[in-house]
Amino acid sequence: MDDIFDDPETMFPKRKRFYQDPWIEASVLNYGQQGKAKCRIGLVLKVAELQVAELPESHPLMENGEAWLVISDRKVSIPAVLTKRAWEVMQDKEERDVVSGLEGCTVCLQVYNLEFLCEAELDKSRFIFTVEKMATVAFGEEIDDSVPCCTSLPSVQEKVYETWRSGTLYWSPQGENSSATTDTQPVTDSEPDSEERAAGELGGACAKLN
Repeated sequence: MDDIFDDPETMFPKRKRFYQDPWIEASVLNYGQQGKAKCRIGLVLKVAELQVAELPESHPLMENGEAWLVISDRKVSIPAVLTKRAWEVMQDKEERDVVSGLEGCTVCLQVYNLEFLCEAELDKSRFIFTVEKMATVAFGEEIDDSVPCCTSLPSVQEKVYETWRSGTLYWSPQGENSSATTDTQPVTDSEPDSEERAAGELGGACAKLN
């Protein structure tokens, strides 16, 4: 019998990679539609503490959120808030100590909501995910800093602009296990003159999201 250690593939097995077709753009474009959210695979590009500049101070996630994440589908990225409950479960099941260790991990988003944060200024309005449950499926992935935020896509720029103009509720979760509770704070100020101006404002705000 051949010695298995003579085979380099056996000695140093390749790390399993988890890939999924890009899904962030489609999720944003489907905002507002009913339906159960699917489990999604993403790469955590960045982990940071929640800041008032990222969320309104009165937003419930400022109290219930654990960390600010930037998640990529390898085409674009999107901001996300990991809830304290989700982090507690990960600590218990994965024996994690610090949330910063999620950086460079491939994760499966199991329960999450898509929210639109509507601000008076268009370039401060954005879509974000609230992650209620997720699990690590791989770690040590190489982080590609060149992955743009989803608002660099014309289709997402248009969706943000349309949602912003429609006076969407300030806090309106969409997706699996969504709450029907909303906080009505319609936006009426700083309306752009055209969609071209809106695209320019959103494009300039891309760097702020990452």
